[in-house]
Parts: sequence; C-alpha cells; structure tokens
Amino acid sequence: MPVIKLTTNIDSSEISADFQYKLAQVVANSMGKPVDWMFVEISAGARLSQGLSNEPLALVNVTSNGGVSREENQKHIDAICKFLKESLKLDKEKILINFHQMDGSMIGFNGKLLANKI
Repeated sequence: MPVIKLTTNIDSSEISADFQYKLAQVVANSMGKPVDWMFVEISAGARLSQGLSNEPLALVNVTSNGGVSREENQKHIDAICKFLKESLKLDKEKILINFHQMDGSMIGFNGKLLANKI
C-alpha cells in the first residue's frame, strides 16, 4: 500500500485535475503494484524554497511496505522525474524524492494491519 505525498510551490491552478491519478499510475508501473493500492496526496501552492530560491520545485515522499530499496529506487526516481518534467516542467535538480520502507505491521488498511491481510 504505497503512499505518495507530493508537495510543490506550483499553484494548484497550474496542475491538471487528473495529476494525482497519473502520478499513481507512474509509481504503480515502476513498483509493479496495482494502481488501486496507491494512495496519493498532492499539496500545491506550498511555501517551499531551495536555498534562497523560490523557483518551482517538488518534494516527493514515497512510503511503501515493499518495492522500495537501494536496488529499486533509481528506477522509481527516473520514472517520477520524467513524469514531473512532462507534467510540471520541473528539472531534476528541482525535485527531491524520499523513500521510506514501512513494515506491514505498522500500516492499517481496511480495519486491519496490513501484515495480517496479506
């Protein structure tokens, strides 16, 4: 059950209405997980800066109980950066991606621990 949180200083009016669905599909494809498992949160228009610059940028946090590792993350970085370049016109140096591996015993879904569900 991956959770993708994207925060950007780009105004929401400049982001397509289906952006979160497309991002979910990009990450699902990269991770080899069903898109129905993706939870996505978009926070647009945030007060973000990189150093002393307030140029457009994005912070992306990907938390999952599998599919994120040292070996797999570069593939995810490539897919996410490509998507953000195409959709938000962000260059790679304006995108920071954090990956978090979460054990299924620390995730609740559908009223149960994910570790007990699978």
